[in-house]
Amino acid sequence: MDRTKSISEREKTAKLIAKTRASIMFHKKHRALKTSIMENEIALEWTLSESGSLREETKNIIEHVAAPEFDTDVVNKSYIERMLRDSRNEIEESFRTIRRDTQEMRNDVEKVRRNMEESVTKMSDEIQHLNRDVTVRMKNVVTNEILEKSFKTIGRDMIVRALQDTQKDISKMYNDVEKVRNNMEEVSKSVSTLSTKVSNEIQHLNRGVTDLRQ
Repeated sequence: MDRTKSISEREKTAKLIAKTRASIMFHKKHRALKTSIMENEIALEWTLSESGSLREETKNIIEHVAAPEFDTDVVNKSYIERMLRDSRNEIEESFRTIRRDTQEMRNDVEKVRRNMEESVTKMSDEIQHLNRDVTVRMKNVVTNEILEKSFKTIGRDMIVRALQDTQKDISKMYNDVEKVRNNMEEVSKSVSTLSTKVSNEIQHLNRGVTDLRQ
């Protein structure tokens, strides 16, 4: 009886260790990933805000430059209108590309969220499965000797399986987060490139208008 009680206590301890270790590791990684996603969302909102401001500023300057009060002849007027139209089309295309990229990044963030929720559920199900597995084994053993031999591997296998499954889930989520980060960098580069392009276009247009006035 004492031996059976001792084995039962060790079995409970092994399950508790497996559950505690896996839970601590998973929730630490879970919090880190949630923080990373929040940072990406903040950066994304900033990018969209900056893009919107840049677009509005460019539109105002273009409308000002194309205003009818500029005293230019027909040829110069046509040249300015064509140059403005081409610049506007290029800028609009750049913004469409950025909007598409940011939407794809939002989808990636949502995918990471779903994977994290699924992993939490999977971890809970796995722990319950391990508990049921141990209970079934305990009921199926015939003697205390067989029980003791079987228990030597139950605790170890339970811990190893829980940690291995957790590591796989964490690795998959890290890959998803890394993809989001890479997309965020690409969008930031696109916004920076567009900002430089618009600035250069504005300077070029201003110089052209100044030359026409002289």
